[in-house]
Amino acid sequence: MIEGRGLSYAYGATTVVRGIDVRAESGRILGLLGPNGSGKTTVVRMLTGIVAPRSGHVLLDGRPLRSFAHRELARQIAVVLQESSGDLPMTVADMVMLGRAPHQSTFSRNSAEDHRIAAAALRRVGARHLADRTFAGLSGGEKQRVMIARALAQRPEHLVLDEPTNHLDIRFQHELLTMIRGLGITTVIVLHDLNLAARYCDDVLVLQQGDVVAHGPCADVLTPGLLEGVYGVGVERLETSRGIQFLFHPLEAASMPSPTA
Repeated sequence: MIEGRGLSYAYGATTVVRGIDVRAESGRILGLLGPNGSGKTTVVRMLTGIVAPRSGHVLLDGRPLRSFAHRELARQIAVVLQESSGDLPMTVADMVMLGRAPHQSTFSRNSAEDHRIAAAALRRVGARHLADRTFAGLSGGEKQRVMIARALAQRPEHLVLDEPTNHLDIRFQHELLTMIRGLGITTVIVLHDLNLAARYCDDVLVLQQGDVVAHGPCADVLTPGLLEGVYGVGVERLETSRGIQFLFHPLEAASMPSPTA
């Protein structure tokens, strides 16, 4: 379980997250949703210890996140952020092998088991054929899959991903999220596509301007009324044989908020 209690964060004098509670239940996928600038990436950074909250605290399976040593934390939680080190002069295989570092002593060499785990991680994301390529020379979508493979190579108990479907085509979006569901581990995932969230997340937390406006099971939270208020777009919700599907359209002019001067 990943839990944030009373989390707040500010960049200088600008508060971007205000006293929110976040709870990703064990073995379930929590989607972080909200418009651009709502605080999703900042929440991810607080939940993973990349930045310390201005107030509040984070618990990992009931234990304060700050009590974990760096290597110990890396064995528990893997993180994939939007930005990647695209200019690093290393092969894809070497990049994914970095995921094994938390399980090794400081001066140990990669074992046969490490190589097996890294290769399996590349296969799971459909990127085994890229192993000998230079990471810097990959496309955005290929880099994304490699960074997710590196996270899988950590063999974490918890997984946090910030827009993992960014740069991926439709096929790989669905293949990736199907694979993540199959892991059966506690997962927090930032998504912009509400249809992907409805299909692959168990629970969602919806943010708006740094505040939580809804938190709970997808079917209960993702209603047209709530989504129209948060995103400022017309929403039609369809119940299909494969789950919830949303259709979007511009709001009528009379329903749109008046522009500010």
